[in-house]
Amino acid sequence: MRDYSVSSIIKAAAILEYLKVHKSSTFSQIQSDLSYAKSSAYQILKTLENLKMVSVNQYGEYSLGYKLFEWGCAFGRGIDLRNVAGPCIREIAEESGLTVHLSILTKDCEGICIEKIPGKVFTMQLTNVGVPLKMNTSASGKVLLAWQTPEVQARALEKIPYTPFTERSIVTKEGLAAELLQVRRQGYAYDEQESEQNCRGVGVPLFACDGTFLASVSIGAPLMMMAPEEMPHYVKILQTHLEKLSPRLAPNRIDL
Repeated sequence: MRDYSVSSIIKAAAILEYLKVHKSSTFSQIQSDLSYAKSSAYQILKTLENLKMVSVNQYGEYSLGYKLFEWGCAFGRGIDLRNVAGPCIREIAEESGLTVHLSILTKDCEGICIEKIPGKVFTMQLTNVGVPLKMNTSASGKVLLAWQTPEVQARALEKIPYTPFTERSIVTKEGLAAELLQVRRQGYAYDEQESEQNCRGVGVPLFACDGTFLASVSIGAPLMMMAPEEMPHYVKILQTHLEKLSPRLAPNRIDL
């Protein structure tokens, strides 16, 4: 089987692992103990320093950087949201018989699915955990953007590539901005064959106990399992379950 490992990344991970054990180590100690060439060790350490993954003090001693702490905290909060919301998401999948997704917006204005529960009747293959969402077309993407501050939303609208996945896809910033106003006004979003032909989806916002927006929860299905007149029914299923979940959720945002 072909090995797709990248040696420089493996070396960088080894340096981080080394610093986890050996607090405040000099360049010479790291390079010597790991038996790396000086040029290789220097380049990797400088790259990690630029990325805030390691820091170096006035004495030339390296230690783990704050970026790793930030990622660790985000990972922990993500697990907490999945753990608390998990039973509710599974109940929605059980009642609807369809696939349910829990998604969040990262600091880079990218939508990411952090939980996917297959439906007992049908499982959608379009979205998977950890895979970026189609922000200009998916119900989840629209919900994630609609409840952001004007500043965050404006930044996100500038970054979206507006790829036309189908003839129904929204392909302009102005078009998506208008759609987001409508989504915010009505309290839910639709994906009417915008992400893929012959598929529909509905999404609603998930709020914390104090009303803070946390995530989007969506249901997806092929046309034969979600007729246009049935979409409000699935919205109601989502809203009913999430209204019971919200009082149990802390207002901490999931920042990745």
